[in-house]
Amino acid sequence: MHFWATQADAERYARSRPYFHDLVAERIRSTLDLGGRVALGLDIGSGSGQSATALTALAENVVAIDPSRPMLLSVTDFRPQRIQAVGESLPFLDNCCDLMTAALSFHWLDRSRFLPEASRVLRTSGWLVIYNDFFLGRMRENPSFQNWYNGQYLKRYPVPARQDQPLTDAYASNYRLAIIERQTYSHEVTFDAEELSSYLTTQTNVIAAVQSGAVRADDVSRWLIHSVAELFPGPKCCFVFGGFVWYLRPL
Repeated sequence: MHFWATQADAERYARSRPYFHDLVAERIRSTLDLGGRVALGLDIGSGSGQSATALTALAENVVAIDPSRPMLLSVTDFRPQRIQAVGESLPFLDNCCDLMTAALSFHWLDRSRFLPEASRVLRTSGWLVIYNDFFLGRMRENPSFQNWYNGQYLKRYPVPARQDQPLTDAYASNYRLAIIERQTYSHEVTFDAEELSSYLTTQTNVIAAVQSGAVRADDVSRWLIHSVAELFPGPKCCFVFGGFVWYLRPL
């Protein structure tokens, strides 16, 4: 199943995903001590371009790479160049990339094909940074929201299969890459009931159900807004996200 394959999915993603990538870009800057912007940055699985936009702070030239044409067309920041391609077959010469990011996309890639491509394209002094961001299903103002999230939402729309097993040092070394550092982080996002519902419809849980024909996107939106509205003690509430950042470089 190819997620975000339609224009409607892409537009909803671009409109409703919270932007957090500058937080990670600043971590990358301080961790790697790049000494200014590098020459070329590649963003793998760039989607609507949020992560590629963040990468422009770290690289003079940025290329946003994604297999979905609708997602690439939804990009509103035109500083990165856009290329429709898959991470497992990168249309770039050997040893050309200084900094490669895979943001919220690594678990959708075939890592046995992507990692050798990353190793091939990276300069010997280059870096591959893999990071992800998770909605933890926790509302600061109402702890019972997590009961709804786990007991109703995830049961109604389960998480589709993905490659989310940990990346080990031994596995990375098979492809001439070394994991230099692992970090975790957290942040908070403020939503009202409609904004939260819109965000949840961008998750693959919902998209998979819609693509299977089991439910219509409009019906999901109506159910979400009705279900979460009573859980909000105020107009807007604060939700917790968590994530990780992995830093790899060629051996």
